[in-house]
Amino acid sequence: MDECIRSVLDQTCDNWQLVIADDASTCIDTHACLKKWQILMIQGSVLFSRG
Repeated sequence: MDECIRSVLDQTCDNWQLVIADDASTCIDTHACLKKWQILMIQGSVLFSRG
């Protein structure tokens, strides 16, 4: 997942926004990865569903 997100962030176009929606994943690694990107992304946001 990190590689996919990094690929989007490395785009040369600067007029975009990345929105990632977690649909209540039960995978701890997925949640941790998305929390990390929620902090690091300037041109994006991560939304978490409570299930």
